[in-house]
Amino acid sequence: MEIKYINNINIETSGTSGKGSFICEYKTLVKVLGQPQEGSDDFKTQAEWDIEYKDGTITTIYDWKQGKCYLGEEGIEPKEVIEWNVGGNDKTKSLEHLKDFFISKGYGISKSRFVGTNFDVHEISRNELGKATLIHV
Repeated sequence: MEIKYINNINIETSGTSGKGSFICEYKTLVKVLGQPQEGSDDFKTQAEWDIEYKDGTITTIYDWKQGKCYLGEEGIEPKEVIEWNVGGNDKTKSLEHLKDFFISKGYGISKSRFVGTNFDVHEISRNELGKATLIHV
């Protein structure tokens, strides 16, 4: 699915809600989506990305209640987060469009190795024979 906007002020995120989660390193998200927006005013998130697809589906990515701003010294910095929450306006499309976007950027998607998360994002590397292998990111 083609993206209309990423982190654009015109994306209407009110009314979106949690749809799932996935495993991915912060640096991969920045590489694929650009720098995140600052977290929420209630200190429950530190980094957020909002995506609107051309079909009107909204996907939000955020680090829910993991940061020092919410947990104090027990919290972690955004660059240390690997489990990201996904919100959106459509349970199926918000997750599926996000997976398709990662695949379009050359990343692999697999069923998550962690209980409670929907999928993992992997780099795809090719050996000298052209055989693809997944590298967890």
